[in-house]
Amino acid sequence: MKKIIIQILLLCFSGTLLYSQSQPQTITLKLAEDEAAWAGVIWDGHCRLVPQFEMRFPLNEYSSCLKMGYQPLAHRLYFKVHNWEDICNLIPQMAVEERCRCAFSCPDIIGGGLGTSFLDESKIDRELVVRSAQGHALMTINQLSVSPWRIIDQENQEVAKKALKIGMEHTTLPIRFTRDQFILRNNLLVAPMLEKGTKTRSVLLSKETWVSDVGKKDKGGKTVVVESAIDRLSYYEKIT
Repeated sequence: MKKIIIQILLLCFSGTLLYSQSQPQTITLKLAEDEAAWAGVIWDGHCRLVPQFEMRFPLNEYSSCLKMGYQPLAHRLYFKVHNWEDICNLIPQMAVEERCRCAFSCPDIIGGGLGTSFLDESKIDRELVVRSAQGHALMTINQLSVSPWRIIDQENQEVAKKALKIGMEHTTLPIRFTRDQFILRNNLLVAPMLEKGTKTRSVLLSKETWVSDVGKKDKGGKTVVVESAIDRLSYYEKIT
């Protein structure tokens, strides 16, 4: 019964939210003991009340929330499409989540969140799927939009799995995001490559000593340039 309630609730919310963005109107949603709280709320009210309902369950995820910072709720970014513009927005948008005090944030889905993006295999960008996996790997939650073995070859599958394994070994809270890099627990700096065809990128190191994923030491307080082939997710660990 609880599953049915959740499914109906999410369907009602999803449809009315899209409609009410252009034509706000009052929606009546009745839910057993919460009937008084739900009756007559408009879409911004749903953005608060639906997540509150979901928090009754140990597993939850929601993408349209209002004033839900500091809560035990998995916040997901909006659906991305399968292109480089959206993947470049990944870290800045996660930075917004962080500043809204959403600790358990999901950066949407690896490779792009729209299933229709993968219907025509000739339009699938294998490099984007791999770089997307690397960009997501050390964030709090990882999701796959499509089975990797359906859209990328065995070699690229191994590269993506390598990145996700790094994430399983290192991911923790807190995470702080900047424009195009992020840092975990103040001592692991992650600098994924999120631009098509790019093999080098700049990384800003704070004033400590850092060692890279390939063992190179750098004194901080400066910007360094790193080479990052398709099979490398560049990151730095602080040692002093």
